[in-house]
Amino acid sequence: AAAWVGSLPLMGIYFAVITPVAVVASMVLVPLVFLVLAVALAAVVVGLVSDPAAMAMNRGNAALVGLGRGMAEGFARLPGAQFNVQRKAWGEGGLVVFSLPAGGGASYLEAGGGVMIDAGSERAYFQSIRPTLRERARWPDSLVVTHPDGAHVGGALPLVSEGPVRQALLPTAWARSPAYRAFLDTAPARDCRLLLGRPGDLHRIDGHTALEVLGAPGRGEDRRADDRGQVLRLHWHGWRVLFTGDAGFETEKSLLASGTDVAADVWIRGLHGSDLSGTAAFVQAVAPRFILVHDDEPAPGHGLSRDWVTAVESEGIVVWRSTRTGAVAVSPGVDELTLRPFLEPERVLTLSRDGSP
Repeated sequence: AAAWVGSLPLMGIYFAVITPVAVVASMVLVPLVFLVLAVALAAVVVGLVSDPAAMAMNRGNAALVGLGRGMAEGFARLPGAQFNVQRKAWGEGGLVVFSLPAGGGASYLEAGGGVMIDAGSERAYFQSIRPTLRERARWPDSLVVTHPDGAHVGGALPLVSEGPVRQALLPTAWARSPAYRAFLDTAPARDCRLLLGRPGDLHRIDGHTALEVLGAPGRGEDRRADDRGQVLRLHWHGWRVLFTGDAGFETEKSLLASGTDVAADVWIRGLHGSDLSGTAAFVQAVAPRFILVHDDEPAPGHGLSRDWVTAVESEGIVVWRSTRTGAVAVSPGVDELTLRPFLEPERVLTLSRDGSP
């Protein structure tokens, strides 16, 4: 108890979390840790005489470690076990679109219990996403995956392992991606319910927010990961935000051929790894006022060309590139939508409800 009280200020300042359950958990876990250390040291001594005996002791010790981890996770799930400390905020009901390397994607929506749309690669999760969520005392209870690419789903497993993510909306029941398969295998054991996106589904998040599935791949095993994804439209305080992941020409063509309404005020899009995207017909159908493009390390010949940007901007559409803006914070208002780039904080864009600049 004394150690917990003494470390409380540092825990709150550095980790943005207070854990009352630690006092009770330590009474069980600290003796177990001493037992693990004792067995480990004994195995070193026994190993001088018998390698098989030392190996058997180490295997038993591994079981003790697993028991300790399971008990720690059980304590962490108790009601009132931990409390987040609010330190920084990006605006009530805000959306943050991360800027990630290697074609990765992730966005956090402050609505309902919090929604993570893609989780980046595993490396990007630990370097950028996790520190940001902890710094702002946020954690999602829902995860949405646009497509089973490691740069978008690699962080899903640690995200679910570290926090109470209750449900995940997925594009497909199977994929070749090792990161995606690992997530599918582990999520149910973490009490995370798995749902498959179906075109036309509308998932209500709160009274002002809903997520609509415009397109989903069905089985589509013969498609690349970029085209085996969901196309999603966020209905948010009267604004519409389109998420297409890294979908390319095949996905865009399929949506247009089906007559799906893809109109949106804001379009968050990536770049297909080997195919064209952002065709003139699809841009016209979306009719956005703002496009944020994840343009890091595109495939040769399929990147964000200057001609495409010029053509789109000639239609009165504002185009931002994530390599220049960094992460972008989006805040809804009564009559306005404000977009703030982290790398260019003076470059604030405000969209008015009536369509004026």
